[in-house]
Amino acid sequence: GGTAAVQERATDGALLAAKVCLTCSSGYAGAEAAAASAAPCVPCPSADMVTSATDACTCPAGSSALDGQCVTVTGAAALSGDNFVVRFPQTSLRLSSALFEDLLPAAYAICSADPAANHTACQVLANLCVLQLYQTTTAGACRLYQQIVDTVALGVNGWDGWPEELPWLYYTGSKAAVLDADNVGLQATFDGNDLAQGKVSQLTFYLAAYSLEGAFLGYELLQGQLQLCAGKQDSLQAWHNIGIVYTNDCSMQLTLPMITADCGSSSSSSCGSSLFRPGVLFDLYLVTAGGGLYPVPVQVLSSAGEAAADAPLVRRFFLMDARSGQSPVAAALQVVRVAQTVHFTIGISSSGQVRVPVLTVTYTDVAAPTASQASATLDLSFAVDYEGSFEDYRRGVIITTLVAAAMAFIISLFRIKAWQRQNLRAYIDLETVLQWVVLLAGAFSTLLCCILVGSCWYWLAFYKGQSTVTTFLPTAEEQDRDPFIPLLIVAVVCKLVEVGHLIYRQNSLDIFFMDWERPRQGSSLVDQVMLGNLGSGGAVGGVGGGGGGLALSRETNLDVAAAAVAFGGGG
Repeated sequence: GGTAAVQERATDGALLAAKVCLTCSSGYAGAEAAAASAAPCVPCPSADMVTSATDACTCPAGSSALDGQCVTVTGAAALSGDNFVVRFPQTSLRLSSALFEDLLPAAYAICSADPAANHTACQVLANLCVLQLYQTTTAGACRLYQQIVDTVALGVNGWDGWPEELPWLYYTGSKAAVLDADNVGLQATFDGNDLAQGKVSQLTFYLAAYSLEGAFLGYELLQGQLQLCAGKQDSLQAWHNIGIVYTNDCSMQLTLPMITADCGSSSSSSCGSSLFRPGVLFDLYLVTAGGGLYPVPVQVLSSAGEAAADAPLVRRFFLMDARSGQSPVAAALQVVRVAQTVHFTIGISSSGQVRVPVLTVTYTDVAAPTASQASATLDLSFAVDYEGSFEDYRRGVIITTLVAAAMAFIISLFRIKAWQRQNLRAYIDLETVLQWVVLLAGAFSTLLCCILVGSCWYWLAFYKGQSTVTTFLPTAEEQDRDPFIPLLIVAVVCKLVEVGHLIYRQNSLDIFFMDWERPRQGSSLVDQVMLGNLGSGGAVGGVGGGGGGLALSRETNLDVAAAAVAFGGGG
């Protein structure tokens, strides 16, 4: 051992005639069991390590070995206490994580020394920040990551927030500026994909996968990886077609095999037993014109009660964390964090351009399952909403309704004036006001019905008939702001007021027609009724000589009227 090694074999593996004692070069140390090896001297784990006559692979003064790397003593010693704390709000658990105590000091020290020298350490630091759900208000991996970001240049690959030689976690600038950017370069259509022209009817996404230990696992075509609920493959991918609003919900309990599956390497064979892929983190990309990859922003929520509007835009996320929920003194994992809700929001501008998609991931935490007991039941959901220029439609309906209200007001004024002349009303009294209200309700309800029919025709014609996509059916959130249902209720109420007044008026008036004319010989019963000649002499009450005109104006059935007079009239 040390700086010397015993060699028993030649470089071709043949045994030497006698053992040879070799002195290893600087930066090399004698390997264990070196006597049986043709290369008894092996390099030190870190290029910063040196060897001496008495010691092998030691770090220079001012630094110490940590996970096989030389790190500054002050940097490693400063990480303690709250830096290792992970908070789980649903279970009200706040623990010092054994995972963070094991990985964070070395990852921070190595990455801060020279980000370009060890990308794996910087990836580990970024992953630990993601496991702490991007918390920068307290000490932890995210603050340490930000300290390193402040020392490097930004703007890698044309993105303002992408730090040089570091994983990209946070978007810079305002949230609105990122989401309203017109740089996706895709035109939505229903006529098929043509990426060369930037026209798409089906969106394609890729996931860049990383192990928790910082290894890049490669790119994966996004199919059903983010859907934790089972389903047919065709159904799981239906939402990629533009305009298809999609939801996949289920309830399940976590079992021990789900959280112990080894998904941390590309060659792992046991990962297929778990949809959650513990130990794997993802960056999401959208395929753009020419086959480019557009980074998709992510909103990470620590609980269902957190508002998405308050969440920053970030890059990396995970489906399950089954590593950080164990304290150093605990014998087993205590808590598991799971992506309970995964929600895509994909917008289309009024010109048909695909807007920046947003992925919102909401996490929950549950007590870890054991070999004999599953976890509590989880309600899981994956949803996709396509959003169009709904505000333009909503604004148009409101403006049209205001115009209709003004027209109904004018029409009701003309009708109430005519009613006053017919009823010899020279002044405005309570009855006149009530009559005007009824006339206004009737006119407004009729105009509202026309608006509602036009609204239905708008969705039918503009959504079904469009080639370049600019309009989508309202989402569940937009339906809460859709004026259609409130206008329908107002139209029904106004029409009921008008009909109710009409019924009241017709049932509060009695009309009698008196005729003294003798009946004509040979006339039928109906003719006698309509001519007022029913009966012989005396006054006949009922529908008399004016009955013909009345029947024509009210479209009364003559046979029914005759029967009513014959059996109900007097005389």
